[in-house]
Amino acid sequence: MQKKVEQNGIYNICIKNRKDIIHLMNNVKNSKEYSVAIVTDMGAVPRMVLDIPNKFLNMQDEQLRGYFQNISRENGGSNIFLATNDKNTFIRSTKLIEKGIFKDTVFYYEINGELCMYNKPEFISKKIEGKGIFEEATHSKTIRVGEESTQYSHAGKSEEFLRILYKEVGEMPKVMKIRNTLKEKQKLVGGLIEVIPYKDALIVCNEEGKLLNMGANLIFEYDYIAGNCFVVGDDYKNGDFKSLTDKQIEEYMRDFLIRGIRKQKNILLIR
Repeated sequence: MQKKVEQNGIYNICIKNRKDIIHLMNNVKNSKEYSVAIVTDMGAVPRMVLDIPNKFLNMQDEQLRGYFQNISRENGGSNIFLATNDKNTFIRSTKLIEKGIFKDTVFYYEINGELCMYNKPEFISKKIEGKGIFEEATHSKTIRVGEESTQYSHAGKSEEFLRILYKEVGEMPKVMKIRNTLKEKQKLVGGLIEVIPYKDALIVCNEEGKLLNMGANLIFEYDYIAGNCFVVGDDYKNGDFKSLTDKQIEEYMRDFLIRGIRKQKNILLIR
C-alpha cells in the first residue's frame, strides 16, 4: 500500500473536502472487505494511508480511539478520515465521528466510470464534479510537524495571539496568551513540537519528551504526555491553530486536574 501511495504521488496534495478524499481513493484501489483510513497533519496533508478491515471497526470505541491516537502520534498526524465502499462500515464510522475518533467519513462508489458519493445521513448520491486533488496540487507543499508554511491559502486570517491552556510538569494548568509563532510554541514545550488530537482541540507537546526522559505530565488511557504541554483550538477549516473558548478552557481545566501529575510536599501524585 505504501509503495502504491508513493507511485500515485499523494504526499504533495491537500485534502480540502470530501471530493478530494474520493478522488484520492480512485487512485488507491482497494478491496470491498477493506476500508481506508487517511491520517493527515494540521495542513490536511496525508501522512499515512492505512488499510483497515471493515470488521476492525467492530471493536469498542475506546479501543479504536487508542489505536488511532497511537497511529497519529507515530506519524505526526492530527486528523483521521475514513473512506469506504461498504455502507454498514460507513454507518458505523459516522458514530465514530460523534465520538471524536474520526474527523470525517465518506462512502464512495462508481457508476459507468463516474465517481459518486453518498451524503450522510440521507444517503443521497451525488455525482463528483471537477478533476480533483491531483490537478489542484501544483502549488501545495507537504507540511511536517515542527515546520511552518504559508503554502496553504486560508479562508480567514490567522490569529496573531492564541489563548491556550498551559500545563507544566508537576504544576496546575493555567490560561495563557501567546504569539502564534513556531518559536513561541517550541519555547513553551522546550524543543520540537508534536501535535496530538485531544477532544475537539489539540495538545502541543515536545516531540522528543519521552526520549529525553522528561517528567510525566498528563496520563491517558493508553499513553502519557512527557514534558510541558498546552492545549490550543483546532482551526480545521483553515489548517491552523485558534484560541480556546471559555467553555473549552473550563472543560479542559477539569480534565487536566484529573489526568495531571502534580507536586505536593515533594511527592508526585496522580490525581
